[in-house]
Amino acid sequence: MKSSGGSPTWQGESVAEWEIPRGPGGSFGPGVNDAEGGGGSPRAKFGNLKVTTTRLRPGYLRKNGVPYSARAVLTEYWDLVRPASGDTWLVITTIVDDPTYLQRPWITSLNFKKEPDGSKWDPTPCAVK
Repeated sequence: MKSSGGSPTWQGESVAEWEIPRGPGGSFGPGVNDAEGGGGSPRAKFGNLKVTTTRLRPGYLRKNGVPYSARAVLTEYWDLVRPASGDTWLVITTIVDDPTYLQRPWITSLNFKKEPDGSKWDPTPCAVK
């Protein structure tokens, strides 16, 4: 990854890549799906989007919580999961590695279920109290 230089920012610098299982063992790596042994088709049935962010401005993992340094590396895995129930889930797994403040990676996960239609969507305007 080529750095643009300058000071770290709140957003940092991110690089994304598709990770698609390769071969019958299911190990992940960048590229196309060669699970069927023929050099691969770019239309994989599963995999994830891996996003790695560096050059972050130091801050806190949670409000009033554990700090992270400018040396922290944030890695996100975006997975679309379709269990046998027929539901569709978006699972975002976040891993923070920071040699300055963390003894081991800090891992969190967000899970979002896709609704079949907009019937539960009922937005209301914000009000000042």
